[in-house]
Amino acid sequence: VPEFNIDLENSEFESNNLLEQKLNSLKINKLLHLQTTMNLLPTISIGYSFGHYDQGDVNAFSDYTRDSQSLILSASWNVFGLMDNFENILRSKRNLKIQKLDYVKSKRDYGLQLTNLQNDVKTLKRSFDLYEEKLKLAEENLNMAQEHFRLGMISLLDLDRSKIDFQNTQLASIQNNYRLMKKQEEINLLSSDKILGKW
Repeated sequence: VPEFNIDLENSEFESNNLLEQKLNSLKINKLLHLQTTMNLLPTISIGYSFGHYDQGDVNAFSDYTRDSQSLILSASWNVFGLMDNFENILRSKRNLKIQKLDYVKSKRDYGLQLTNLQNDVKTLKRSFDLYEEKLKLAEENLNMAQEHFRLGMISLLDLDRSKIDFQNTQLASIQNNYRLMKKQEEINLLSSDKILGKW
């Protein structure tokens, strides 16, 4: 029977790879929604130009009107695509709301799954401990039956029954151990931890 670590502490679900993926997708869609909303706003542009005219007289300092400056501010708004942009915003907002609800629901569902798996592990661990005790008793009964058979107190059939009982108890203990391992690895899978000690 392989050794493995059992975590009997109840812990709150924090996150896993699938939930992180949903969260990242939600962040991306928030940015896309912001971009879609920004498309509804007018486009504003600012321009600045400076010009200098020199007639060739370097020493004439009296004429300062040779410089020209201009500042241009313009705003444009796509009036014809206004309805399309508004519709895109509504669709984006609706999709974002659905994605937020899906994220919250997934986190709650994963939390419930973790709680159920932790309860299963505790139950299987108690069962495993009971099977260990039962296995010790079955081994003692087998040793006693072998001694009684050697002394001629029981028949070969009774000895075989004791052997079969010991083997059945041993098999049940191993099966329960693997069920326990499987549940623990399901917890590891749910929380995106190592499976059987490996990534």
